Amino acid sequence: AAVLPLGPMLRAGGIWRDVAAAGVNEVFAKVATSLPGITPPVSEMLAQKFRAKGGVTIAPIGGGYALPHPATRVTLGRDSGAMALILLRDALPPQEFRVDEVPVTRLLFFIAPSPRAHLDLVGRLSRLLSKGTLREVLAKGGTDGDILQSVDATDALEVARKKEGKA
Repeated sequence: AAVLPLGPMLRAGGIWRDVAAAGVNEVFAKVATSLPGITPPVSEMLAQKFRAKGGVTIAPIGGGYALPHPATRVTLGRDSGAMALILLRDALPPQEFRVDEVPVTRLLFFIAPSPRAHLDLVGRLSRLLSKGTLREVLAKGGTDGDILQSVDATDALEVARKKEGKA
């Protein structure tokens, strides 16, 4: 299967800094309205879902990171995915969203264009945040440019790996 490049998805969803944990659902809704290639009624329907309780599943992966994503299956079309890096001002409620003793303050919210792409993204983003360069850039307080450069480098590595596998 084709691998979705993360750089364009992050540029579509954006990097959000100093977001209050209480306002995170509104950021999810704003990301829905920025999705490329979908109609305004569809993006507004998604925004309403993401504002509602239970509309987004928060999947903590440890170390203060979580991978929020739509709670229900979404099929939008090949080029309609988005990803947003959300850096929280305060942690999510600890009793709900922690897998270790580190409070969740960094979210990589994604909307995959298909169920198959969703599974691919869960794996890739988990690796990127557990041992990838993005984790290092975030730990150092990197700028938006640093973050985008890190994600673009990851995309380039993925393309190179795919070419090696086909050769």
